Order: sequence, then structure tokens, then C-alpha cells
Amino acid sequence: MIMGALLVFEALQAILYLTSDWATVSLACSYARGVTCKLMPSIIRFPTRFKFDHFLGRRINLFGYWRNKMGQSSVIGGNLLVNRLYVDPNRGNMVVAVPVLAVYNLISSMIFSMKNFVAVPDLVKSQIVSSLRTYGNGGGPLTNGKASLQRNGVLGDFSSTLEKDSQIKVMLIWHIATEYCNIAIFNGAEEGLHQSDAQQVATTLSKYCAYLMYFIPDLLAENSTDTLFIVHNVVKEVQNALGGDKPSKDRLLRVIQDSDGSGNTDNTTIAQDSATNNNEDSIFIQGLKLGMKLEAKGEDLPWKVMAEFWAETIIYIAPSDKAAEHMERLAQEGEFLTHIWALLTHAGILKRD
Repeated sequence: MIMGALLVFEALQAILYLTSDWATVSLACSYARGVTCKLMPSIIRFPTRFKFDHFLGRRINLFGYWRNKMGQSSVIGGNLLVNRLYVDPNRGNMVVAVPVLAVYNLISSMIFSMKNFVAVPDLVKSQIVSSLRTYGNGGGPLTNGKASLQRNGVLGDFSSTLEKDSQIKVMLIWHIATEYCNIAIFNGAEEGLHQSDAQQVATTLSKYCAYLMYFIPDLLAENSTDTLFIVHNVVKEVQNALGGDKPSKDRLLRVIQDSDGSGNTDNTTIAQDSATNNNEDSIFIQGLKLGMKLEAKGEDLPWKVMAEFWAETIIYIAPSDKAAEHMERLAQEGEFLTHIWALLTHAGILKRD
């Protein structure tokens, strides 16, 4: 299986290279020198003829050129796969080689994620700039969402969600909460038809952070292997809990009920019954309960809170000691987070503290 995965990866790399601008320029230079192989034009045209370049181009941008797009993933929405090669390190079992796991993620992103990228909305850029101005006007050190919650008067309600031993866990909890609120609003209707500005900002940045954690953990400050373990465990729990069902508000509420061992169906009762179990809850359940509590805050305030939280979070996770990884991405113009990292670096913000 490992050899098969590596062979598929090599084949995909070859196809992507043959359809790249670099291959075309290389062919033109070879023609000019008179040393080109007669078969080369046919080889380069082959992937294009069968539209392999169009098929893969929608899923991955391996050769650079940012294109003003950002990745989108969801641990609830179903476009992430559980990597069966991962083993829970707490059980003491050996872990399959990390490069093989990276190959798995790359292949799944190319083949199985149908809507992996969206154009960066202007609203997202504006919200991030607004958060940066807050820090520029004496807003203090970077925080992982605390400042935005405090501004909106809800820090006392949700401060416990920020007090985790890993920023990855914080982002996953808030990502699941954001997805819950989004699902609760549409509840079967087509997503995106009537999104408010704040909702668009919150859902876009939330899904981008999920994309970073699953597909590009090397850009984040936390250890990438630890990040992948945490994310895959959550994805596995989500899939086991939903059992193949399409996520809906009622289905997610039943998941909370099952976790509490309660038969209650009223939202308020569920929240009261689950309040004493937070220390035992998994990341998935904590995220669902947070989403339920946010939903209870009204129609507009939750999305304002989440939009500001995610804008603050994307700024918070950008500074890191991963300069080499960011420089490589910057040279390729290939990642939204890297542009934020570069902006913060120029502003003299090199660390979170």
C-alpha cells in the first residue's frame, strides 16, 4: 500500500509538471537550442488532451502563484478523510513514517476534495486589517481570541475554550462551533445563499484554519505530527458519531445528547445538563456545545463574535519560528497565511508575545 501511494504521488507530480508553465518554457528553450526530443511535445500535450490539468488544477496549486485563493476544509462537512495509517500514540503503538502520511494528505487533497479553494473575500481582508489596527492602537500583545471576546462582552462565558494546552485544540473547538452555527442557520438549505458579512468572514476563516491544520500543518507553530494526530482523531470521532448521516442541527444535537447520556431534546436543557461534563468532553463535543451556547446569544452577536475571533486567530497563529517554511511558500506566492506572516514580520511582530 505504501509503495502504491508513493507511485501515485510520483505520477501526479509528473502530470502537474508537464502541465506547468515551467515545462512549456523549458520546451521552448530546448527548441531554441535545437536539442529537444521529438516526443516531448506529444508528452506535454497528453495530460492537456485528457484534461488532467483541469481536473487537478481545481484541487491543488503545486507550482506556486497564489491566485488570491485560500483553502477550505471542514471536519464536519465531509471533505476530510480519516487516515487509517494514524495510530493513537497514547496506546504505545508505532507510527507509520511521517512522509507517507504527508503523501496521503496531498493525494486526498488533489483527488477527493472537490471544493478546496475559494477566492479570498474582501470582507475577510478588511476584518483582518481591522484587527491589526486594534493592535496598532495600543491593543496589547497578540491573543488567541481573548481580546475579541472581551470587546464583545462574552469573555466570561467562553474563556474556558481558550485555556487549552494546544492552540490546535482551541481552533478545532471554535471551528466545530462555527460549523454548528452555520449548519443550524441553513439546516438543509443551500449554504451561502443568504450569508451576512460577519458569517462569511467567520466561516471562511474557520474553514481556512481547518485546511491549514489538516493539509499544511508545517506552517503552524505547533509540532506538525502532533497537529495531524489531533485533527485526525477529531475527524474520526465526527465520522463515527454521524455514521454517514448528513450533518444537520437535529443530528448534531442528538450527538450531544448521546455524549451526555440524556434523552432531552430542548436546547436549554441540553446546555444545563452538559455544563457539569465539560472536563470529560472530547474536542468534538466541546465544539458542539460551544456552538449551541453561541447560538443562544441571538442572531447577530454570535457571528460578530466569531468573525472577530477568527480574524484575531489568523493573526495570532501567523508569527512562528517556521521562517524557512514561510520563505519557501512566499517564493512560490502560494499561501494566504504566509502573506500575513510577511506583513507582521515587516511590522516587527515576530512572536506572539
